[in-house]
Amino acid sequence: MDLPVLEDFKNIQLQSQFNDILSSNAKYLAHEYLNQSYESFDFAKLAAELSQAKLQFASPAHFARLLKPSYFLDKATLNKLNETSPIMQAEKELLKLSFIYVGKEISYKWKAMGKTFTMHQHVYEPIFEALKDHSIVSVQEIQDILSAHHKRKAAFNELVDVIVNLKTQGSLQVAQEKSAIEQAKHSSDRFNQAIIEENQYAYYLNRLVSPISAKGIYLNNLEMDFLYAHMHHIKDPIKWISQKPYIKQTEQELQNALQDFEKDLPRLKKLGTIPKETKK
Repeated sequence: MDLPVLEDFKNIQLQSQFNDILSSNAKYLAHEYLNQSYESFDFAKLAAELSQAKLQFASPAHFARLLKPSYFLDKATLNKLNETSPIMQAEKELLKLSFIYVGKEISYKWKAMGKTFTMHQHVYEPIFEALKDHSIVSVQEIQDILSAHHKRKAAFNELVDVIVNLKTQGSLQVAQEKSAIEQAKHSSDRFNQAIIEENQYAYYLNRLVSPISAKGIYLNNLEMDFLYAHMHHIKDPIKWISQKPYIKQTEQELQNALQDFEKDLPRLKKLGTIPKETKK
């Protein structure tokens, strides 16, 4: 087994310590590196070989590891213990989750602490590709995408970083389980129907509930009016909306807004905010 070359050490103090240990006792240094694995070895022989070792060069952290009961376990046993560790349990719980992208458009920017950050497009692009049509995507799928990008299994901390960044951006919401979505759909349809109707008189009820995420989806007053017209099959929504006293937009501006709303309809349907009874 080759010992690491000195060029591997970027820390000057660490390199100096390495040189001191090497010059004082090469056998002990070799033992230190060979002992990083959990392979079994002859303790009696080891004790004899280390009888002359200059232990003052040993790392305190190394001896702290020796005091752990798991240090001398074989790999199979160690893996079983790892499966019940808090980190492994956290990973299992995270992998049970699914998410849905609720934003109108894909964005690589997010704000935090008063600053704007940009995500690495080469990392997030394949993830956004899966999220962009507002389908439910599991964390397992996101991990598979990351693993394919890294050409190795994505580590738990890498997966957490991605989820946190997407959540911080504000466009990613946790999706409920399928059974919960189906159970909530009837109630959310009735709720959204009432909100859309009531907003014709209140003008401040601007959030519809998504049975998928159990979160509110924001629509401005103009979008709520277009949704009302869509639900009631009003043939000329521009003319109908123009008659409302608070409308200040020109006919062209309303036409542009209507086109944007029609482009957004598939998203609203995917999020479950369009009541079933109102579909054409």
